[in-house]
Amino acid sequence: MWEALTAARDALAQIDCLVSCKIGMEDAISPADFPLIRIEPEQYDPGKPYQNRTATINIVFGMPYAPSEGLELVFERLHDLDDEIRAVLRDVLKARYLQTVWFDRRANVPYKLAAIRCEIMG
Repeated sequence: MWEALTAARDALAQIDCLVSCKIGMEDAISPADFPLIRIEPEQYDPGKPYQNRTATINIVFGMPYAPSEGLELVFERLHDLDDEIRAVLRDVLKARYLQTVWFDRRANVPYKLAAIRCEIMG
C-alpha cells in the first residue's frame, strides 16, 4: 500500500500551484507551507483478487488566507485546486472519487482547508 500512497503523492505533487505535498499532516503547519496537499490514509480493505487492497484516503488541501484578499478569492482558489486534484485522480491514478468535504471556516486562521475522500488500489 505504501507504493500506492507514494504514487499518489508524486502525481499530485505535479500540480503547478503547490508549495508542498506530503503523506501525513504535521502538527505545525505554517502559511509558508501553502498551497498544500497532505495525504492521510483512512482505511484499507481487502480487494479482488485478495492480494490487492483498496485504500480510502483523505487528500487534505489548503490555501493561504490573508484577510486583505477576502474569503471569496480563497474559496475560488480552493475550488480550482479541487478540480485539479480530481483530474489527477481520474486521469493519472485511476482512483475513485467519493466526496469533497469543506471545513476549517474559522476566520482567525491564516489558511483554509478542504479534503477529498477517494479510493485507490494497492
